[in-house]
Amino acid sequence: AEHEIVGEVANVALIWMLSVWGLEQLPGLRANISATEQMAIEPAAEEKPKYERSALSEDQIARIAAKIDKAMAMDRLYMDPNLSLRVLAAHIATYPNYVSQTLNGKLECTFFDFVNGWRIREAMPRLVSSDEQVTNIAYDVGFNSRSSFYNAFKKETGETPTQYRKRLAVNP
Repeated sequence: AEHEIVGEVANVALIWMLSVWGLEQLPGLRANISATEQMAIEPAAEEKPKYERSALSEDQIARIAAKIDKAMAMDRLYMDPNLSLRVLAAHIATYPNYVSQTLNGKLECTFFDFVNGWRIREAMPRLVSSDEQVTNIAYDVGFNSRSSFYNAFKKETGETPTQYRKRLAVNP
């Protein structure tokens, strides 16, 4: 019985070693060619502007950008923790891909960075003017977690909410 266990362990070890060795091997029929030779075989495709084939004109993009800003400023959509690109698009009566194109092209940011920017600007005065817990402020302005608030805040301002509060607090 003991010899059977030792034999099984040896078999498992052998199969494991062969598997690891096999995964580290290069494909057998792969040609060894340099990067320069590879480029000669497969020339790089010419890069085209991201939205080159878009149906939106610059004027339409400007109108959509204005609608997005109005929805954020007047309707405060960013306060909704479940805000999505589709919800924003439906609110301003346009297609989600048009909203995405406008944010990426005209406003030069992603949907999440754009929304988080609004949320952070909402949180900043509250951080300075109150001693309310940072987590409560984060949830109140639309973030779903403390960590996402901290990460977004640091990305936007270069400091954590706590550092920001300490630096600008009226009564430290």
